[in-house]
Amino acid sequence: MPNSWVFDLAVSDTNVFALTNWGEVSLSSDNGASWKLVNEGLIDTLVEAIAVSDSFIFAGGSSGSGIWRRLLPEMIGVVRTVEPTALLPSKFNLAQNYPNPFNPATTLRYDLPHRAHVRLVIYDLRGREVSTLVDAHAGPGYRQLSWDGQDRAGRQLPTGIYFARLVTPEITKTIKMVRLK
Repeated sequence: MPNSWVFDLAVSDTNVFALTNWGEVSLSSDNGASWKLVNEGLIDTLVEAIAVSDSFIFAGGSSGSGIWRRLLPEMIGVVRTVEPTALLPSKFNLAQNYPNPFNPATTLRYDLPHRAHVRLVIYDLRGREVSTLVDAHAGPGYRQLSWDGQDRAGRQLPTGIYFARLVTPEITKTIKMVRLK
């Protein structure tokens, strides 16, 4: 997150929220490798503090316009290992998202039989990359994440057809998703 003044940080699970540039709230779900703006509906430009409590993020300042509150599931693509198991996947796989069609969010599941570099990217119908959900090395296991239908800048994408593509050194798999508003 270059060229930004960081005024406050808040952490929820593996997600880091940064309050920057006097009122912009950004989110990193990959240990700071990438950031996206998540301050939709935040109108106070003098926000000075953020905090996470239960399933909400709060932001406030001193200019008298109150407290901004937003549900974490609306903005977090949480990558987590599904229930631990002694059995590891036998192959790389990207399952069909659910629900499909979706609004406002959908769940994507993928399997990794061994440690590998993984990229999970969302493309629009024209083949343009709209969001990178995962771009990291990961160990073996069953994984799932939620995608909130937003692009990299935190804007809600319109109704349409989107593609999720999983790329590893061994496979590339693409699924079709439908977003309805």
